[in-house]
Amino acid sequence: MISVENLSKLFETHSKRDPVEALRVVNFRVKRGEFISIIGPSGCGKTTLLNLIAGFIRPEQGSVRFNGVPVSGPGPDRIMVFQEGNLFEWKTVRSNIEFGLKAKNLNIKKQKKISAEMVRLVGLNGFEDSYPSQLSTGMKKRVALARALAVDPDCVLMDEPLAGLDQMIKERLQLEIMHLWKLTRKTILFVTHDIEEAVFMAQRVFVMSPVPGKIRGKVEVDIAYPRKIEVKAGRYLEERKREVWELLRPGGPDYA
Repeated sequence: MISVENLSKLFETHSKRDPVEALRVVNFRVKRGEFISIIGPSGCGKTTLLNLIAGFIRPEQGSVRFNGVPVSGPGPDRIMVFQEGNLFEWKTVRSNIEFGLKAKNLNIKKQKKISAEMVRLVGLNGFEDSYPSQLSTGMKKRVALARALAVDPDCVLMDEPLAGLDQMIKERLQLEIMHLWKLTRKTILFVTHDIEEAVFMAQRVFVMSPVPGKIRGKVEVDIAYPRKIEVKAGRYLEERKREVWELLRPGGPDYA
């Protein structure tokens, strides 16, 4: 579904310094329906990579292809879920979820049906008419996810969607996201700083190098779904976490 070939990205600075090279010759492919985690040091270009796949920015070199078509801008087939959630504070849960549906010019009856399905899917029944200020942080994250899924994209790009949550809420949402992925079979690219989270949730983990970011290596996680929290204490997951750490650590191998 996603083909990234020789992708490089520069950012101009406001000083007389040379442009910052955020990404350098990034290559990978993602199959339809895969769950991929992307992890790397702060500032290595993880968010930049998602923005390029989403079509928000353009590369200096290389290309991104989605379903065989070069990405030239944003599209409803690729939806981003941001770390902050970016909900409209003046809209209810239902109205936030229906925002993208209105943009697709669906009739009111269809909008209401889909938003009701999404509310049920993310477990927010009874909160349809609540505003973001009336919701917990975890509930806001679920609204953001429901809004993304409502427009029925092929791919969901998640930029550290669980950052800043306490451990209990984070683990609950990890399970919910994996459950939704199994139900919908959307392709997911999930950016995180958390090694355990990356390995626990994904089928494959892409490990990035410090800036300029490139793919240092890929770690396969062969654990059947649904995955239970108890898996985190198992030897297999510990071994995969160690593999990721070896790729992340300073001076680690560079497979790009």
